[in-house]
Amino acid sequence: MGFLKRLFNFNPVSSHKDVIRDIDFISNDKFLSVSKDKSLIVWEVSSGKQLWKDDSYKDDLTSVLYIPETNEVVTGSKNRFIITKKLFNKTVIRELKIHSDTIQDFCLLPGSSEFVSASSDTSASVYSIKSNSSSKRLPYMKDFAFDKFKGMCFSADSKSIFILNEDLSILQLDPQTGKQKLVVSAGQNIIDKQLIHFSYIEEKRQELQYEVNTS
Repeated sequence: MGFLKRLFNFNPVSSHKDVIRDIDFISNDKFLSVSKDKSLIVWEVSSGKQLWKDDSYKDDLTSVLYIPETNEVVTGSKNRFIITKKLFNKTVIRELKIHSDTIQDFCLLPGSSEFVSASSDTSASVYSIKSNSSSKRLPYMKDFAFDKFKGMCFSADSKSIFILNEDLSILQLDPQTGKQKLVVSAGQNIIDKQLIHFSYIEEKRQELQYEVNTS
């Protein structure tokens, strides 16, 4: 098991007018951020510049996910809609409502166009971009308070799902059964501000959980 580590600090306050709710990486040098101000922004890490902004959303944005396979951006919102658009395009391609409360986080299944969406209604569903539908639900996810957790992500081989709790402990679960494999305490000393993103990276065959702090 790896560890949480800080990659960089970023302060996009000048462009978002309200709280930043989530981010996701497009590449090593570009990432997306979504805000309570109903906007999505594409950022360049090396320059710190805003590359593009989409302020055409109608409700508070709570989560964002980039799908490399289709070059699409998926957003979740307070009004429970999952909206899909092409990167750098404001036209809505797909829109779906499968939850009964706020969408809190997305988690991409590696190497596919499917992802898990987690909601404050205590449900987690596997969503398919290609079919624009929810194929199944993960029943064991009802045990987690999604309005309080920090995030979730899959391992590169899809054999584990990691959940970062509010107390910064990391749970490792079997995605098929929900059986707990491991619990690790991240430690309070590495995070001194609000954590808004949690991802899995593989480096030198080691598993690392990392956070990017944009506060």
